[in-house]
Amino acid sequence: MSITHAPAVPAEVSATLPSDAPDHERVLITRGPRSGLTVIVAVHSTRLGQALGGARVWNYGHWTDGLADALRLSQAMTMKNAAAGLMRGGGKSVVAVPAGVVLDEAQRRDAMLDLGDAVESLGGAYMTAEDVGTSAELMAVVHERTEHVCGLPPEQGGVGEPADATAAGVHASILATLGHVFGSNDAAGRHFVISGLGQVGGRLARSLAPRAPASR
Repeated sequence: MSITHAPAVPAEVSATLPSDAPDHERVLITRGPRSGLTVIVAVHSTRLGQALGGARVWNYGHWTDGLADALRLSQAMTMKNAAAGLMRGGGKSVVAVPAGVVLDEAQRRDAMLDLGDAVESLGGAYMTAEDVGTSAELMAVVHERTEHVCGLPPEQGGVGEPADATAAGVHASILATLGHVFGSNDAAGRHFVISGLGQVGGRLARSLAPRAPASR
C-alpha cells in the first residue's frame, strides 16, 4: 500500500494505520487548500476496474478517525461492487470535519472543490459519488475539478439523489427476510430499528410505518 500525504498532515500518518488494516492499493491524505480540511481518498482495489465509492463529509474527533472510516468503507465497496457484478473496484473518500464544526454553504463548496482536486490527482484510479453529508448538487461542484464523479443532478445527465432506490432496496430485503424467517413478508405488527433518519433511513421508516386507512 502506498500512502501519500501533504506536509500539512502530520508525518506520523503511517503509524496510525492499524496493523490489521486491509491491503489497500493507495491512500491519499491531503489538507484542502481552500477549506483547510483533511481530505482522504482510499483506493482498496482496482483489480476489476476503476475504484468506485462515495464521498462522506462527517464530523470526527480526529482526522485519523476519518482515515479509519475510509479504509473500512473502501474495503466494503470492493466486495459490494464485486457482488453486484460491476466491473469496478472499491474506494471511498472522506472529508474530515472537526467535531462540533458545521460547514456553511461556502465552506462546503470549498471542501468539494478540494475533494475534486484530490480525486483528479489519482489519474482515474477512483471515481467518487454521493454518500453521507453530500448530495447530487455537491457532486456537481466536485465535477468542476474532475470528470471522475457520478451521481450528478439529472439536468447534468446524472441519476440525481439515489436515496429512493437505496431505501427501496433495503425495504425489499427486509420483506424477503421476513418471508424467509417467518413465512410471510407482511411487516404489520413487526418492530424495526433504523440507525439514523437521513436520506435513506427516513424514506425507509416511512415505507415501513403503518399506513392509516384512506378516509371515505
